[in-house]
Amino acid sequence: MGTMTMEMWMALMVGILPIVGVILWFWNDIWFAIPVRLRGIADGTELPAGYMGIPFLGEMCTFLWNVQNSPLWCTVHACFPSLNKLVSQSPALFSQQWPFAELLGTDSIIGSQGAEHARLKKFVVKAINKPDAPHRVALMVQPRIISVLRSWAQRFRIVAYEEAKKIKPPAKI
Repeated sequence: MGTMTMEMWMALMVGILPIVGVILWFWNDIWFAIPVRLRGIADGTELPAGYMGIPFLGEMCTFLWNVQNSPLWCTVHACFPSLNKLVSQSPALFSQQWPFAELLGTDSIIGSQGAEHARLKKFVVKAINKPDAPHRVALMVQPRIISVLRSWAQRFRIVAYEEAKKIKPPAKI
């Protein structure tokens, strides 16, 4: 009789634990998303594709699982002002590891390094620290922004990656 209860207990755990795990995994979807979807069917609106995560944890477990073997996991985050100053002011000792030049183009502002970066930084700091800087920047940037927004309004789909590659410094710099 004692072994029968142990066998029944094991069968119950093996049968119920996966069901409880699945219910817990999809609890936010069951509790929140299904009523919104049912309401959306009547309204003609839809929820975007996705998953809401485990209650109270959200997507943190999935994020940690996916990031575990990536370079982000090995990144050192510095919180000391003196160390941050050393890192940001000595480009010879520290270099970027992400391929910004390949992603955004070699002549984009984001892809600059070393002496070119220092020259652009000096130019930007001088331009921004003047008293009439907001007015001058608005006069220079506003026509470009208006033209870009008009071109985007005429297109059905905008790819942010391609648009970011088009950001280049003016020829005067």
